[in-house]
Amino acid sequence: MITKAMIYIRNVEGKGRGVFAQKRFTKGEMIENVPVIIIPDPQWELLNQTALGEYYFAWNEEASAFPLGFGVLYNHSDTPNADAIRNFEDKMIEVAAIRDIEIDEEITIHYVCPPWFEVVT
Repeated sequence: MITKAMIYIRNVEGKGRGVFAQKRFTKGEMIENVPVIIIPDPQWELLNQTALGEYYFAWNEEASAFPLGFGVLYNHSDTPNADAIRNFEDKMIEVAAIRDIEIDEEITIHYVCPPWFEVVT
């Protein structure tokens, strides 16, 4: 198990790895500030030819962003308990609770693009 103070990673059947709460988060609380590497258009298209193609975020109309930290491991949910907010100025993705999250609950976000995989609930 990999830990990072308030969150940790573990395997989730049918999903691969996921991010979990090591403490209780309340609605509106910051979970993680994820630094990103900005990938300008059309370079991001090259990522689709690699294993990293499933892990980048849409950033703006001219670029994508590759998240660092645990940012690449937040799983999608149609009913997420967290939001990934793009902070363009600081080149960060701020992951914040959109409802209370209990200890050992998986932290999920809603992907901006339609999922390219079967969603496991």
